Amino acid sequence: MFPKATFTIKEANRIEPGWLTAPNYHVNGELKLRGVSADLEFDATVAPSEEGFFVLEAHFDIDRTRWNVIYGSTRFFEYLGMHKVFDLLSFQIRLIENIVVT
Repeated sequence: MFPKATFTIKEANRIEPGWLTAPNYHVNGELKLRGVSADLEFDATVAPSEEGFFVLEAHFDIDRTRWNVIYGSTRFFEYLGMHKVFDLLSFQIRLIENIVVT
């Protein structure tokens, strides 16, 4: 019913000091999921690869109820017993982009 989700980056700001082993960018954008849009922010690590690509990697959690995914949520339903579903979803993303700098 909702096969597509989109994330639009509105802003990405460098975090100082920038170490390659720690998040060095703060990303601010909008996630559209199930026809519902909500703001999303997370920290990411951006670094060049040996092949000349830029690699963005991030690990973060979202609260699925912000996008009206309420199935099994104890905030919306009582007496779920063993049928409750946690509201936080963990994401681990890795984007590889070939960017030409002139």
